[in-house]
Amino acid sequence: MYPVAQTVPPDRVPCWLDSPGLLHTSEAKKVRAAKLHLVGTGKPLAPGRLVAELTFGFWTALFDVRYESTRVLWPRLFGQKIFASAPRSKRSRKALSPLLNRVRNLRNRAFHHEPIWHWRDLRDQHALVLDLIGWMSLSLLDTVQLLDRFDAVHASGVDRYRTLLSGGDAGTDQAQPGTIQLGRA
Repeated sequence: MYPVAQTVPPDRVPCWLDSPGLLHTSEAKKVRAAKLHLVGTGKPLAPGRLVAELTFGFWTALFDVRYESTRVLWPRLFGQKIFASAPRSKRSRKALSPLLNRVRNLRNRAFHHEPIWHWRDLRDQHALVLDLIGWMSLSLLDTVQLLDRFDAVHASGVDRYRTLLSGGDAGTDQAQPGTIQLGRA
């Protein structure tokens, strides 16, 4: 399945992340930990698996100011290749870093089951996520937009969800269009 990756010693994966001097110490440690985790769980040590194993925080760290001085990632790779569809004014590390950190913060709150529905700028943050996806891949943005239910869920308000989450009756057992039907125990 991954013939090259299976013959590589566990401390090396033929991947751009292994380029000498590319990563700062903290990110290099995260790559090493991800490799050890893959080996420890018996998964093939392949570049695609390594990339997937690394956290969103790892990827946003590559947009820190300390990576601008090496000129390896910026501007040629990230600015011109990965975010090629971004407006020119947004193709710099300085412009992208705060945007990605804003999305990382939103992602962390949501994935750690903290309420975000009261955020006044939630609609703007959703639009930012869609912009960033589109700047990386217009075809991925098309797919995301087909599956995206944010507008309908956000428009239905938080009261129905607060009632459902507290175990109360939301007034109907019928699923409303664009809302989430939560099961009862």
